[in-house]
Amino acid sequence: MPTTFLLKGYEARLNFICSDGRSKKLLSRIAPAFSSFTEVDFIDETLSTIELVFDGASGSLIFDDNQITTFYNLNDEVFSHLTDKLISVFAFVLAPQKYFFHAGAVSICGTGVIIVGPSFSGKTSLVKSLLKSGAVYYSDDVAVVDRNGFLHPFNNSLSIRDNSSKRSIVSPSVFGAQHGKVSVPLGLILHAPYSPGSTWTPSNQSQAQAVWMLTTNFIYHAFLAIDPAETWKSVSDIIKSVPYYSGIRGEASELVEWLLTRLDQNDHGEF
Repeated sequence: MPTTFLLKGYEARLNFICSDGRSKKLLSRIAPAFSSFTEVDFIDETLSTIELVFDGASGSLIFDDNQITTFYNLNDEVFSHLTDKLISVFAFVLAPQKYFFHAGAVSICGTGVIIVGPSFSGKTSLVKSLLKSGAVYYSDDVAVVDRNGFLHPFNNSLSIRDNSSKRSIVSPSVFGAQHGKVSVPLGLILHAPYSPGSTWTPSNQSQAQAVWMLTTNFIYHAFLAIDPAETWKSVSDIIKSVPYYSGIRGEASELVEWLLTRLDQNDHGEF
């Protein structure tokens, strides 16, 4: 018998219907870390609806009658994939009040820093080094920024890959850091893909280049297809006074030293 939940994250509220008898256990595995859920007796017709529908060992995830993914068995990789799809749904529902970007995120001295880039670009290793240097943890892969330019905590743990690409989930406390609890003003955008042996010599990029980099790394790319001009303007307004630096980096420690030196040299505590 289907089970219905009210799924909440940030200001978004969604119906979640699961056809499987293990629905609560399943939802606890795939619900994004920033969300919470409560079993309810009815469907709120004013809200969008997500359905997790099973057919034997396979299944589908459906959002407002549109199938967004299918799967053929339940394992850790599928759980992670379903979580990513739910994050995309929240990104769609919450925009333009909040935008979700593929980026690591920390707070340093009360100022938000995001490291933009796709998977395997070295975001997590850089976040880890920043945490060891005293930064507050906001995320290693998803940066949530509101239309007023504030960075919000995402509340996941770090996903650290070993040399065989196997992932381990690690709390920021392992590196002496705390989870962020409050929103902070975004003060710096970095694009710093890792390349062994490289030296960090960043260039200060234009606002247009920053917007291009951010929109390229949207969690939900359909924003650009729906209304590209409005999306570009909205993101431009959010980051209009935020510096953006881009460059290839080698070891994370070099970039961390550069960043902390810039902060020390600025009397206003800005980058």
